[in-house]
Amino acid sequence: MPATVSRKTMTNPPRTLGGNVGLTGRAKSNIFDSQGNERNIDYVKMLRIVKDAGYTGYIGVEYEGTDLDEEAGVIATRDLLLKAANKLS
Repeated sequence: MPATVSRKTMTNPPRTLGGNVGLTGRAKSNIFDSQGNERNIDYVKMLRIVKDAGYTGYIGVEYEGTDLDEEAGVIATRDLLLKAANKLS
């Protein structure tokens, strides 16, 4: 999962009543193969890198492709993240 963080998020992390939530990651996808994997990004590899770096925050999901409608693309990306996370366990 490519964790992308904007400069604004880095300097002004989201807050809750309890204080800083921390940095947020973002998983983007564009096109899926027949097994539900993103064709251009190895999400298992990306999640391993993020996990090894100690990241424990939220991961937002974005779909920027055209093959699926927006909701189906977000759901497919979420499912891909869950599948990749299970491979790391």
